[in-house]
Amino acid sequence: MCEIVAYVGKRATAKQRVVESLQRLNDGAYDTAGMVFIQDGELHLMKREQRSFTVERALQEIEESTVGVGHTRWMTHGKPTIEHLHPQQSYCGRFAIVLNGTITNAKMLRDRYLSHVAFESSTDTEVLAHLIGFFVEETNDVYDSFLRAIRLIEGTYAVVCIHRESERSMYVSKKGSPLYVGLGKESYLVTSALRALDYEHGQAIELEDGDCLRIENLHYSLTDVHGQAVDRSIRPVLFERRVEERGNYPHHLLKEISEQPRQLLRLIETHVDAVGEPDFGPLIRERFRHADRIVLVGEGSSYNAALAGKRQFEQMAVLPTEVYPTSEFVTFPPVMTDRTLVIVLAMDGATFETVEALERCEASGQTSLLVTNDQSVQLSAHATHTIFDESVRSLGMIRASSFTGAVALLAMIAQVAGRSRGVSYRFNVPKQFAILAKAIDSVLQQAVQLKRHAHRFVDLVTPTIRFVGSGLDYSVARESSRWFNELARFSSTSHEQATFQEKSTTFMQRGENILLFLTNQRNARHVRALERKIQETEADYIVVAMQGVEQTQDEYVLPRVHPLLAPIIAMIPNQLVAYFAAILRTIPVDEPAFFATGLGTAPVMNEWNESMNE
Repeated sequence: MCEIVAYVGKRATAKQRVVESLQRLNDGAYDTAGMVFIQDGELHLMKREQRSFTVERALQEIEESTVGVGHTRWMTHGKPTIEHLHPQQSYCGRFAIVLNGTITNAKMLRDRYLSHVAFESSTDTEVLAHLIGFFVEETNDVYDSFLRAIRLIEGTYAVVCIHRESERSMYVSKKGSPLYVGLGKESYLVTSALRALDYEHGQAIELEDGDCLRIENLHYSLTDVHGQAVDRSIRPVLFERRVEERGNYPHHLLKEISEQPRQLLRLIETHVDAVGEPDFGPLIRERFRHADRIVLVGEGSSYNAALAGKRQFEQMAVLPTEVYPTSEFVTFPPVMTDRTLVIVLAMDGATFETVEALERCEASGQTSLLVTNDQSVQLSAHATHTIFDESVRSLGMIRASSFTGAVALLAMIAQVAGRSRGVSYRFNVPKQFAILAKAIDSVLQQAVQLKRHAHRFVDLVTPTIRFVGSGLDYSVARESSRWFNELARFSSTSHEQATFQEKSTTFMQRGENILLFLTNQRNARHVRALERKIQETEADYIVVAMQGVEQTQDEYVLPRVHPLLAPIIAMIPNQLVAYFAAILRTIPVDEPAFFATGLGTAPVMNEWNESMNE
């Protein structure tokens, strides 16, 4: 995921604003980062590969300015070398731009208009920068040239352009990729995510596809790509609890993991009525009363949570339920009727495909329910109904509550679906969530034991881990593999138990490390049969079992919770082990490495650090 932050204002605080806003966007391990500021009529660019880009260096090398742009990204065009990093500069030296997305006709534009230009990179961003410069030489009208270039490009994009002749101007456009404009007093903060905004820019405009923003002399106007004025509403920004307030925890991620019991209680406070029943309003109840089939759509942790949600809807509401990755739903949509309810999960960030899935439902007249923690009006505008829940909102390199919060929220929604359809399924949400919160607390108290497991994984000669589960446990296997892969950088895979058993001769070899999940009696016979089969080989294995189905040889036993909430409690120890493994492997678990030091991010020594020294 790439991020953009741009500031223009009367006061020379651009450097401070850009750096602080990028810190609020510290939710991924970017491989590149760059900034550009205008000083004395010149563009001053700084580009760094991730691990050498620190806040201190940025502060030392760049003077303050009234306008600046920052960008972080995963490289999608060209290798992550300095010349390929954003911002990119026009050949005339007047313009610098950053871009999120992909210009699909960049080669055609380069061949048609820019054959005379010597390129320094193979990026589509540089093509757009040169294109703007080329048109300005013809017309000497910056905004007209910007619009002309935007009209020519195809694909998805969020673009910010500044030019050296004006320290109080900026040009912005978007299609497909999100972009917001925070409005301050004599200043503007443009960003790809609302959470980058600060309290000084608490009013925001969400740009829509085809919108172009013109800021000149600190006055703004909105047009379409043809220069015709458009009107967009200004709305207040709902500021989520900032993860910068990490208290006595050494890392934000550990704080998020540890606060999951409280998030369950916040779900109850937000969505449970006075008699203890979850309630999302009469319209949603009516939709479930009419529905005869559910289609769950998501990606990443949301997709994994949807796998658990399938079991919840089928048991609690007796509704046939299918699960689709967002990309597959968009490309090969299933056959649906007017009684099919599509539930789109976007709990760990919305992508262009998320919007496209909702747009497809809207265009075909299909009823959709968006479940999200994203404030985007453009996202919810395409959904028939929206359930927004900030209580499971989190930030960080990997989001601790995206999966667990989504599974909990889906259980509440499934309960509403069942009640709406007259299905009697005994599930007291406040009681079961309270039991679950207590169980999570008990797992968190075992941090020292779990750190020893992390040492065991880090010391592996062949650090490949296979997570295996069936039914609800398969959702845990997938999410656990994601954590070990993305956070701790292990080679990890997830397998449905039956498929794994079919290929057991391939997987059960010396050096293989297998982790089996068992949280319900229904799967016990098959898991134990697989365990016996593994014992006959030279593979190493661990069984994570729940109380009631455990055996004396099981290496880790989970506190007992309701079977439909088992994926949540099963994820907590895996989150902690992945976290500790990442720390042991010196992986920055919170921020992109270019924010690993500086501006208040020095390590915090506290009781966690002391207890972990055992």
